[in-house]
Amino acid sequence: MFGYVQPYIPNLTVGDYEYYRAAYCGLCRSMGQVCGAGANLTLSYDGVFLSLLRMLMTKDAPECERHRCPYSPLVRKNMLTGSPDIDFSAGAMSTLAALKLEDDIIDEEGLKKLCAILCRLPAKKWVKRADEQDTGIVQIIRDKLALFYTAEESNSDRDFSDSGIDECAEAFGEVVGMLAARGIEFENYAIAYSIGRHVGRWIYCIDALDDFKEDVKKGRYNVLTAAYGTELDADEKMTLECILRDESDSAMAMLDLADVDEHSRAYRIVKNILTEGMPRIARAVIDGSYRKPRREDAIKYTHKEDSLK
Repeated sequence: MFGYVQPYIPNLTVGDYEYYRAAYCGLCRSMGQVCGAGANLTLSYDGVFLSLLRMLMTKDAPECERHRCPYSPLVRKNMLTGSPDIDFSAGAMSTLAALKLEDDIIDEEGLKKLCAILCRLPAKKWVKRADEQDTGIVQIIRDKLALFYTAEESNSDRDFSDSGIDECAEAFGEVVGMLAARGIEFENYAIAYSIGRHVGRWIYCIDALDDFKEDVKKGRYNVLTAAYGTELDADEKMTLECILRDESDSAMAMLDLADVDEHSRAYRIVKNILTEGMPRIARAVIDGSYRKPRREDAIKYTHKEDSLK
């Protein structure tokens, strides 16, 4: 949905890089199989992170197989298959995308509203099939998102800088935390929830930052305007970067407490995302150099200027 939770590819080994590609393509394939046609169009980096985190926590080691790519039928690609964690992530991310379409129909105008209306019918099938896969998950996601929307509606006068992380970020963090921990047993449940919660709060804040200028221009609500007005000076940007770094560092601190295989590829990729990928994305968004990648850029690093550092 957002796509900010990315690894820093230059610092991955070749094997880990290929594994990440296989996880990405495996999630794409699973979204089509679990939720139906069109669901994999909503594929994002965030869903791949969710898959890898859950695989790490459950010690899931899916097979890597070659299958035809839905978007390039003549090409066979390596894909992780047979993973309940990838299948769960496929249903969860498809559901989030479908519920976002419902909101776009109400909130958006013009082309975005028309696209949401056209996608409404297949999106209903995604939600139905996701709930068949994991009974009750759709209602849980709806309930969590309802708390998030309530927080956002009542948050316009709250001072972001005083709260450290605002009520909306916390509410969205709980959504991601629930998805990260659902079905995980023993002590890793609390750890997965906490990692997901910190990452969810980071996603909300980075999205608000990325949309800040456009929201100000169009007069739309953005949580940052409550504290900083319509411009961000250097000190405010530094404060926000520290807040974002604290979230990614807190997530990594929780990962250090988990009972996981630290020699696994999933661990190395998740660690790379938390310690290198997310901080670099935050810095790029703050300094204005970040550009949202296209779908085909999923296996490419975003910050070319850092490639040799």
